[in-house]
Amino acid sequence: MSLNPQSILSLPHRDHRILELIKQCKVLSVEQVRAVLFNFKSGYRKANARLLALQRKKLINRGRALSERSYVYYINRPRQIDHQLGLNWVFVWMHKRPWTRIIEWEYTPDYGMLIPDAEVTLFNAITEKNQTMFVEFDRDTTIFDKIQLYNDFYESGCYQDAEWAQGPNAQFPKVLIVTINHARMQYIIKMINSKNRNGIRFRVEMLDEIRTDSTCKLY
Repeated sequence: MSLNPQSILSLPHRDHRILELIKQCKVLSVEQVRAVLFNFKSGYRKANARLLALQRKKLINRGRALSERSYVYYINRPRQIDHQLGLNWVFVWMHKRPWTRIIEWEYTPDYGMLIPDAEVTLFNAITEKNQTMFVEFDRDTTIFDKIQLYNDFYESGCYQDAEWAQGPNAQFPKVLIVTINHARMQYIIKMINSKNRNGIRFRVEMLDEIRTDSTCKLY
């Protein structure tokens, strides 16, 4: 889908923000757009109306995904749409936290032997420091080998040129793993306890809890 420059120039400011957010995140549900940009009581209705307006101007497309109740919006439909939407709930969650600010969010940074689902740099208002974190979203559809992969990556040292690895106080990033059910969560924790030979800082969260934290206090 190609965007019409004239149509984009005529958009109001908030519609520009929606369009840029969809470009950045590749696909978003109405609830996700509401959580980021329409943080008030009638926000869902307003987000839905603006997304429909953009779709009718043929600036975005819409469709369905198994993981979302509402329509989802995109410019070009991602191949793994449910995986992308789950990962984007982590983006929304981090955006909503009052003590951190997203400085940079990058999907699938390529380190050669390791390609995380996302890498995020956050500014922490409490410590007044930046922190880099890797993000993995697990839908319980494949063999989970990420603990082994991260430990192999750590031991390789092939990340020494990364910005987060510079300076005397540099630390290997924390790894946030988000999954979809309690059985899988317990399995991942068991893998961390048995396979994390380098003491990498892993954290495991449930997608439902992240969604709830992202949307329960919208106004």
